[in-house]
Amino acid sequence: PPRKRFWLYAPYGLVLVIVIGWAAFWFMVKGRVAEGLDQWIVREATAGRDWRCQDRSIAGFPFRLEVKCASLSLARPSDAFAPAITMGPLLVVAQIYDPSHLIAEPKGPATATWADGRKASLAWETGQLSLRRSSGQFERGSLVLAQPVLTLAGFESGEGTSRAARMEIHLRPTPARAAEAALDIALSFDKLVMPALDQLFSSADPADLKIEATLSQSSGFAGGFTPTTLETWRVAGGVLEFSRLGLAKGMAQMEGQAKLSLDEFRRIRGRLDGAQTGIDTLAGIRIGAMLDAGALLSGRPAAQAQGGRSLKP
Repeated sequence: PPRKRFWLYAPYGLVLVIVIGWAAFWFMVKGRVAEGLDQWIVREATAGRDWRCQDRSIAGFPFRLEVKCASLSLARPSDAFAPAITMGPLLVVAQIYDPSHLIAEPKGPATATWADGRKASLAWETGQLSLRRSSGQFERGSLVLAQPVLTLAGFESGEGTSRAARMEIHLRPTPARAAEAALDIALSFDKLVMPALDQLFSSADPADLKIEATLSQSSGFAGGFTPTTLETWRVAGGVLEFSRLGLAKGMAQMEGQAKLSLDEFRRIRGRLDGAQTGIDTLAGIRIGAMLDAGALLSGRPAAQAQGGRSLKP
């Protein structure tokens, strides 16, 4: 009889051992995640980036790890040009069996405030962020925002609101160009409404924008995009190569490629090749007039059509 009772209760005992072992494993991983986050925050502070995760908590037992912040903020006191950035609640999730793949659900708005009073606020309906690391190194990242709305205030170049139906950005290190710290970038906006574009093309039609580019010496922008980091990138010999610049806005369409950098006087230098259709004016200037001026400066006669009117490209 004792032997029969043993086999009766053995499966329950085995399940109990497995549950206790898994719980111990999960709490061990949780402790390592908390320790890793603390170490990362210290390293970032040493590099001049002060991150604050308010009311941080780690949950998700038994199969996930969920890191929650009631709010997230970033300050860069070592860079006088850098804005203070604040963001709403953030949830970052990783499966316990694949902690190198992080999925986040950022909540807006994200606000950047400069010392001189300028302010930019980005809001969205839903957002998803995906980050993958391999052997401790960044492998790829993606951000998708639905109905993003950007509001600018206090900028000399202009104020106002821009919006889109959808925004996507994808990043990954460029294969075979690790020595240059090159980064592949793919950026797209669907149904983009932007006052500057409306003025440039004299059209209120929404635009679809597609950009594919490679940025060399990208590590210079680890501290964000400011005049200080831009100068670091220039000194390092950084180059921005656009393999695609695509814009469709109403009847206007543009496609192009470019290779740009900054010279010692911080002027943009490089080459831009493009083609367009359906564009009669840019910033109120007739395209034909631009071609006539270019022909005049180069010493070539302007192309003429019947009736003495300039040809359009």
